[in-house]
Amino acid sequence: MSEWNPDLYLKFKNERTQPALDRVNRIRHLPPDKAADLRCGPGSSTAVLRDAFPSAQLIEIDSSELMIRQARENIRSLHFAMTMPEIWTAASCFISGDSSLPR
Repeated sequence: MSEWNPDLYLKFKNERTQPALDRVNRIRHLPPDKAADLRCGPGSSTAVLRDAFPSAQLIEIDSSELMIRQARENIRSLHFAMTMPEIWTAASCFISGDSSLPR
């Protein structure tokens, strides 16, 4: 599998972020305590979650090291982890309180 390119991904930032904006607007009245952004990419949708739910505990997950690096540069205050979103479970960090994620 080829590596994702954050610069190319961000050329379509508005188009890629719109679904996150739409979803957040549908649940804004139900603010979560915790949320995970699976396949967070360069952090665009993560910023939407952070802005909409500032008191929620957020974790961002992606399988691309380049995307995680870009996300960390864009949003320094959050926890980003590199793992395969397909194998990540909420129990690995939220239920048990353990922030280590399967790799």
